[in-house]
Amino acid sequence: MVKKIIINNMIIMIAFVIVSCTEDDDGGNRITGVIIGFWDLDYYVENSDLIEDIKCNGQLEYRFFNNGTYTLTSFAGDDLNNCQKAAVLNGTWEFVGRATFELLVNRSESTEEIRLVFHNNFTKFSIVQSAGLTEVHSRK
Repeated sequence: MVKKIIINNMIIMIAFVIVSCTEDDDGGNRITGVIIGFWDLDYYVENSDLIEDIKCNGQLEYRFFNNGTYTLTSFAGDDLNNCQKAAVLNGTWEFVGRATFELLVNRSESTEEIRLVFHNNFTKFSIVQSAGLTEVHSRK
């Protein structure tokens, strides 16, 4: 009788683990889908100052792809009418949980890790670049 109870409990525990893992995997897939597409720098906060008027020289564009890669394009120019691509960085992204993603920037000399966190029902994400600078991006 005790053996039967132990076997039944083990079967229930195995079923619970299988269902729990499957549900987590599905949730992760739904969340990773929200990152795909183009994202522009909406505003940033530097040393407690809110900067909403983004000039060409400060504009950034992230483009996230289904295959786990991304590009980051920076722009240069005197104003928005004379704005051109200045540089493009490539990297990979990974969902790490709780609406948070890690970006790995591929550079010839090193790899840099950046964390981005989604807000406002996944319509914006923020990146803390340093103690005094936080960028907020929105879908293009």
